[in-house]
Amino acid sequence: MLKFAAPILLLIACVAAFVVSDPPRPRADVTLINRSEIATLDPATMSWAQDCRMARLLGEGLVRQDVFTRATPAGGCGAMGDR
Repeated sequence: MLKFAAPILLLIACVAAFVVSDPPRPRADVTLINRSEIATLDPATMSWAQDCRMARLLGEGLVRQDVFTRATPAGGCGAMGDR
């Protein structure tokens, strides 16, 4: 009986030591909650809100909508002029 219980008790002790010694991580800056999987990233066939949201987030690094003029796209995070 001890031969079977010893590995299980050792495993439980290792997991408990890992959980106790793991420091908490800081809060994330951005948290996204998707209700379901993304069906497509093809702009021609998107119809669900999560698809459109993810496509917008993927493209935000390259271009973004200018909030002042709303006429032309402005450079996003990946624009060379921002450096």
